[in-house]
Amino acid sequence: MPRFVGEALANLKAAVVRRWRRRHAVARAVEAAAKAFPAHAALVRGPPCRAALRAEAAAIAGPDLGGDRRRLAQHLRTVSPRGLEPADADALAGCLLAELEKLLRGDATTLARESFRRIERLAGLAEPDPPVEMAGQAGREAGRADLVAFRNTAVAFRGPRVAIPLRRIEDKEGRGPLVELDAVADGLRSLSVLEGGPGSGKTTTLLELAEVVAERRPGTVALLVRAPEWANSSAAADLLAHCAGKAALIERGVTANHLRSLARGGRLVVLLDGWNEAPPAVLDGLRGALEILRREFPHVALLLAARPAAGPVDPEVVFKLEPLTERLRDNVVARACPAVDDPRREAVRGDPALDEITRTPLYLAAFLSAPPGAAPLRGELLRNLLKDHERREEEWAFRGVLGDAHERYLEALAFSAVQAGSTVLRQNDARRTVAEAARNLQAEGQIGTAPHPEEVLRALAARHLLIRSAEMAQVGYSFPHQEFRDWYASFVVERLLRSGPPASKPWRAADLFDEPAFEGALLFAAERMSRDDERGVAAASDLATAALGIAPMFAAAILRRSAPGAWEGAAARVVAFARRWHHEGEVDRAFGFMLATGREEFSEEVWRFAASDDRQVRLSALRASHRARLVPESFGPDLGARALALPGDAQEDLLASLVHDGSPAAWEAAVSVARSSSFQEARLAVAEALVFRGARRLLAWLARSFAKADWDACAARSIFEPSDFPEDLAAELTRAKARRAETEPRGVGRAAALLDLVGLGEGAMGPVLDELESPAFDPSDANGLRVIEAAAKLHPVGVGESMRRRLATGLPVGRWGARFAAGPASQGERAALLERLASGDLQSGPERRAAARLLDSREVEELVARLLAAWASDVPRDDVWRDHVRALEGALGAAPASAVAGILGRYAELPWAIAVKLLRPLGEVFCAGADREIDGGHPTAAAGERAAVLAVAERWAAAALLHGERGEVEGAELAELVGRLELEDGVGLILRLLRGDLERWHRARLAPRVPGRPVQGGPPLVNYRRALAAAGGRAASSAAVALLGDPDFGVEAAEVLRALGPEHDLRAEGAPADWIDFRAAAAAAEAAQASAGREEPPHPNAAAILRHLDTLGYAKGDETTVARAISFAAAAAGLPCGSRAGDVAAILTLPLERGSGYARLRGLASLVARGHSLAAGAVAPLCRSAIAAWDQSRWGDQEQRFYEVDLWLSLLAFSDDPAAVVPQLDGLGPRLSPWMLRRTIEALGRNPRGEAGNALVALGAMLPALTLDGGGWLTAIAAHWRRPAAAESLLKAVTSPAARHSPAWFWHWADDPVLSAVAQAVRAHGGLKDRLVSLARGDGTKAAELLCAVAAASRDDGDLLEDVLGILPRGEPRVLPFHFERFSEAVCTDHRPVAGFEGAYDVVSRAAPVLRRQLFAKACEADDPSRSAAALLLEHTDRLRDEHGTPEFGEPRHPDLSRGVAWPFEAAPA
Repeated sequence: MPRFVGEALANLKAAVVRRWRRRHAVARAVEAAAKAFPAHAALVRGPPCRAALRAEAAAIAGPDLGGDRRRLAQHLRTVSPRGLEPADADALAGCLLAELEKLLRGDATTLARESFRRIERLAGLAEPDPPVEMAGQAGREAGRADLVAFRNTAVAFRGPRVAIPLRRIEDKEGRGPLVELDAVADGLRSLSVLEGGPGSGKTTTLLELAEVVAERRPGTVALLVRAPEWANSSAAADLLAHCAGKAALIERGVTANHLRSLARGGRLVVLLDGWNEAPPAVLDGLRGALEILRREFPHVALLLAARPAAGPVDPEVVFKLEPLTERLRDNVVARACPAVDDPRREAVRGDPALDEITRTPLYLAAFLSAPPGAAPLRGELLRNLLKDHERREEEWAFRGVLGDAHERYLEALAFSAVQAGSTVLRQNDARRTVAEAARNLQAEGQIGTAPHPEEVLRALAARHLLIRSAEMAQVGYSFPHQEFRDWYASFVVERLLRSGPPASKPWRAADLFDEPAFEGALLFAAERMSRDDERGVAAASDLATAALGIAPMFAAAILRRSAPGAWEGAAARVVAFARRWHHEGEVDRAFGFMLATGREEFSEEVWRFAASDDRQVRLSALRASHRARLVPESFGPDLGARALALPGDAQEDLLASLVHDGSPAAWEAAVSVARSSSFQEARLAVAEALVFRGARRLLAWLARSFAKADWDACAARSIFEPSDFPEDLAAELTRAKARRAETEPRGVGRAAALLDLVGLGEGAMGPVLDELESPAFDPSDANGLRVIEAAAKLHPVGVGESMRRRLATGLPVGRWGARFAAGPASQGERAALLERLASGDLQSGPERRAAARLLDSREVEELVARLLAAWASDVPRDDVWRDHVRALEGALGAAPASAVAGILGRYAELPWAIAVKLLRPLGEVFCAGADREIDGGHPTAAAGERAAVLAVAERWAAAALLHGERGEVEGAELAELVGRLELEDGVGLILRLLRGDLERWHRARLAPRVPGRPVQGGPPLVNYRRALAAAGGRAASSAAVALLGDPDFGVEAAEVLRALGPEHDLRAEGAPADWIDFRAAAAAAEAAQASAGREEPPHPNAAAILRHLDTLGYAKGDETTVARAISFAAAAAGLPCGSRAGDVAAILTLPLERGSGYARLRGLASLVARGHSLAAGAVAPLCRSAIAAWDQSRWGDQEQRFYEVDLWLSLLAFSDDPAAVVPQLDGLGPRLSPWMLRRTIEALGRNPRGEAGNALVALGAMLPALTLDGGGWLTAIAAHWRRPAAAESLLKAVTSPAARHSPAWFWHWADDPVLSAVAQAVRAHGGLKDRLVSLARGDGTKAAELLCAVAAASRDDGDLLEDVLGILPRGEPRVLPFHFERFSEAVCTDHRPVAGFEGAYDVVSRAAPVLRRQLFAKACEADDPSRSAAALLLEHTDRLRDEHGTPEFGEPRHPDLSRGVAWPFEAAPA
């Protein structure tokens, strides 16, 4: 690009950026003013104020090229290398100015970048994106090089290569199938998330996946990106630009344009590692950048690796890394330790602690890199891993700069990163940290001259653990894994715990364990100190006991992680605290704490609940430790004897829980008990849990104690497979499955057992197919269907034949079994199927269609012959005859199109009186537009087959037109059959039949009337309308236009044009036919208002109708002409009328005494649905006429008859004056019910005009029953909460004791639009809040529930939270009302949708420091009458934290440590 062109482009970009920044400045100013003056927020946010602020910003920023279109156009002509024409330059300048204007209104980031690209493209300045093949060729080589560089810098990859189990999550319980990396690579689309805990192998899996993608998708480039590096780079708003800045890509000339070309073509996969390690402050920005990328390039594939609940809000697919199974871990150990006598092979089987630790890939790698006999502690394993890394590197490369102080520098960097809540430190922060560490080392006399911080960082990044990003000054330095960060930070923490902080930095130990980010570092420190000297043991004990008054569950984790000596020093205080805290007989947090410590001192309390007769109590107790796994020590030394003494169901629950929720040592204990148990269900429950856990060794140990009856029970449960067992035990299970197949009663159960054997390679499909054909087999049963589907996967031909034979022999196949019936039927089978069809024996539609599609031309010809014979017979036309004919017609209508087309030519010469009777079944066969695949129906007829039918129809039509006594209905049915063929050649035949019908009818009208003979009616024109609409194409459109002037068919022709126009669905889901989705109508009206003033031509079909309307002279015509004009206008209204929509509306509202009511109604509804605003003055008289007609009519139920009135009123409610609805209903109140006005109420709710809210208030006063409705009126008036009167009525309605709408009904309050509106109204209208609080403090339970809901919806509003605390129960309540607990859940948790499951969600913790601080302050006030209730509610928030985890950021563990009061209160020294 020439230099002057580049400068010009830079000027253009600078103009955009200045506007962008100006826009942000304006937005910030507006929001600050709105917050400062909430009563005037709407005024401040309005256009006048914004315009003034923009003008001020422009004066500050100075002029730019965007201010003068002519000057800008001239500049573009100057710099364009193509030499723009003046008109093109002017258009381009207009485009630029429009984009700049958008920047002041919309998403600045997106529009700014899009503006750059659009300007570049239009001006010819942009470097074009290379072709996708060229980009792929360059990108693949660069991608491979980048992956090699990534692997070489990641410490974790120095261990063994492990195929970590990967599960695709398919339900909210976290269940789903295990998947291979090949399948993941092949199916990567859009946005997916890879979830896994620390050290679970996320990075390893991403790297393996990148290599699999490169291997299996040769045309695709896979790039692996560290999210923290991207977040801190200069390209944080553009992921592709960041990727293009990688060294491997720069060296090979791969630019962002190459990556865009790949992304556009679906050839780019970006794998983002360490999403949870990115700084929290920038996560929203990263999410926004990903949304922009997905919007611009919908075919790019993104996979984010994150800890659970740390990923994007709504990924399309979630994969979860499972812990290594015992078998997989053992295989890895065997490969890494090939010597049979290697002690490490036996260590992982014999040491329960090591068995648990090595299920995590990171620690397994450390274990295998350590020398035999290393202690099985996480910290020691990491130390060994890092020492191994240092041995592999050339230590002299960094010792020259660092000496022996490299660990101190890493410790300081890690501690700073933990304080910052990130694994990444920016360059300047890293330099300051290193400089401070060097000064401390100098003060300690460990180094002389302090090295330059940059040299230290460079050495650590070059030869040690630290990672320097590609853009050094922007990204800084990071640790490859959060566990490494916490490990190094733990040394600083240990020094602080042992000796205290420097005098210059006041500090308390409690500050560390009050901050959740220090959890990992504290646990590493406790683990190490408790195994050091006496001072270290004492420090670990003190740490645990100090944590009791801040976070008891964390104290339990410290004790679990520490050596036994730490417990000995803390036991007396911990036991005393736990028993003070525990309420006898309750499964409370104190009991969960006891269980989490894993100490036998609490075993009696544990057994008291484990042996309970109440199963709910047992299960809640066994799960009370939540994230802390069960250990045998919690149950005391006599676990085995006491467990065996339990009743069967209690024993089953205990043993299953020990495996499902326990440590490997608990698994061992459960198996030991189960082997001696006399309860089969308990043994099998343990076995099932072991299969789920993948504990193959323990499963084999348990199974060796099984009796024959146990194996038979295993065979009946699908969870057990022979592959789960060693070879000899697998044979036992196979024999049991064979016994089951022999002894199971015939039917679905035996078929399933036989199929199970086939899947094991121990049986053949023949017996399975025989069972499928057995009369005892029930295909309509859900299990039967599963058997059929599973068998069809193994032997689709055989299953099809079995279902076919069932049909032929008279056995049911059911709706779903009918889908599988297939294969060439024998002559005998076809004859049997024919008889079943002809007799009407097949009542089910799917079975009838399945049987008919198995016929060939001979049976079809027989069907026709039987039909002809039935019609020609002299038997009485009674119910028996009619049922017989209907069965034959149904069979013919379901027959294969090819078979029918093959024999139809033989009936071309049938007399018209006979041929006409075949029209209905033939219409079913050759209906091209119908969905013929439903319930096993045969597919649409081929074009050639339909053409053959058209030829026969031509012969029949010729005969019909010559037939003097032809009935008009029959001719119309022939036309409709021809239309269903969807052949343009058929349009001419339809027109000939139509003209013949019209001519015959005209002759009949002119002929003298014969006395005694009724007057013959006109032809059924609607059939001809449907025929032309179904035929479609230009021929049908041209014919309809030509027929608009026909006095008889003109209106129908207009309806044909409407049907052939663009589809536009008026209806909301579940609404009646042709009614309006007012939500979509409101959006359409907003779009129409935005484009007001632009001339938009009507659709060609609408234009044709409007041209004809202009010739009618309806303005001065009679009633008939006006009615005809209204009918034409109704048809035109169903099409885009552009600028003439107003003319159409004027015609539709013309005065007319009677007639055209529904056409007028439908036409006006169509206009509203397309965004046209109706004039209330024109619609109101029509509403009055509808009400008068309803009032005078006496037929049917009055409520049912009001339906049409409601539709008219809804149009008025959505007009330009919605308040006009109220006078229409004056005096009708006692005769109306809420149900009768449901569409009117909905329209008022969707009408954005303020008068609609006033109308709803008036209607509520007129008809009080409306305000008690749980749906319509409340939802409608909630949309108008900004109107004071509407907000007042809404609050009054929802707090009424008689209201049926209760906040307690809703599991997640934020999802309820009524409560959300109340919350916004209370915030916006100060008086409402005072009234609500006053009602809640009285006896109004509804008001109290509502206040809780409002505060939950505004959960960051400290004043509202304080109001909720003001209505807490007084005295000493043992439990709180339910709405307070729901309030706590709503404030302290979020619901994250589960991908692929509508309505399912995961509950994740949300920081709520304000609520917890306010509750604690209230609980600490001795004179506060609600202090006990506040403590209960605070304890409830803590239970939520126990269950769902502590938020990683934004909330300390203690509610308010500055008060110096322990929480829970029982933790205070006695």
